[in-house]
Amino acid sequence: MRIKSVSFYARMVAFLLAIAALGILDFVFDLPHGLTVPHFMVEIGIVLLGLGGALYLARGWYADHHEARSANRSLKKYMLGVGKVIDRQFHDWGLTEAERCTAILVLKGLSHKDIAERCGRSERTVRQHAVAVYRKSGLAGRAELAAYFMEDLLPPVNKLGSPEKETDDVEPASPEPPESRTGQS
Repeated sequence: MRIKSVSFYARMVAFLLAIAALGILDFVFDLPHGLTVPHFMVEIGIVLLGLGGALYLARGWYADHHEARSANRSLKKYMLGVGKVIDRQFHDWGLTEAERCTAILVLKGLSHKDIAERCGRSERTVRQHAVAVYRKSGLAGRAELAAYFMEDLLPPVNKLGSPEKETDDVEPASPEPPESRTGQS
């Protein structure tokens, strides 16, 4: 389900409340001139539809808001889990703290120049750390490093190369032992 923005709900609720308010004003201005029963019913109908629509949308916002908060909590849980798996793998590879920092920033897509600026190191030092990461991991470079960790985050693929059908109760795959994946492309 696509979660609508708060501004969508706010605009629609304001619109429906304005319709209800105009219906009430019309009713008030029509009172001195006398109201027929059909006219009165139409006026009340407009007001009730406006208020009911505003209430309906407010309930939708409330449900979407809680669904989004729940999704954010789940996402944070999985992100922490992925971070722990990556950190454990870096430890198994024997990376130094500087190499770990470089590897994380490489995984985030930063260039060696950007990493050097962020970490207060020279670009040459960052390149050396990156080369050490690739050597210790047995991976050929930036793309293989990213692919190594992405494999566990993507859904399984069927024989035709298409992602398998998603289900809501899928748990993230646990990583294979390092020795079974090192050096694969």
